[in-house]
Amino acid sequence: ELKVHWINVTNLNLLASACLTLLHATLVTLHHKNQMKIHQKMTILLKFLWFLSIIITMYSVLISVNYWTLIYDEKIHQIDLRNIFNHVTNSLVLILDLFIIKHSVRVSQFIWPCVIGLFYLFFTWIYTFFGGVDR
Repeated sequence: ELKVHWINVTNLNLLASACLTLLHATLVTLHHKNQMKIHQKMTILLKFLWFLSIIITMYSVLISVNYWTLIYDEKIHQIDLRNIFNHVTNSLVLILDLFIIKHSVRVSQFIWPCVIGLFYLFFTWIYTFFGGVDR
C-alpha cells in the first residue's frame, strides 16, 4: 500500500510543495543571516528554485481543477479537512507565494510542466501495463 501512496499525483505534489517551501525558507534564512548574498544575478540555486516554483504551482492548480471537475463525486467522496487541504489549500498557498515573491513567469516556461506531465503519463502507462493497481 505504501507504493501506491507515492504514485498518487496529489501526494507527490504535496511532497514537492513541502520541499519547495523548505528550500524557500532555507534560502531566506541564509540571506538574512548574511551567509548568502542575493544580488541581481540569478545563481544556479535561484534558477532551480524558480523552475520548481513554476512547475509545482502549475501542477497544484491542475490537480485542484481536475479533482473538483473530473474526479470528485459527492456519492463517493466527502468534503472534509483532508480533502480541502489536498485539493484547495495547497494551490491557493502556492499561488499566493508566487505573488508575494514576484516570480516572473514567461510563456516559454510552460514547456517544463508539459514535459514532466508527459513523463508522468508514460510512467503511469508503464506502471499499469506491468500490473500496477490504483488501490
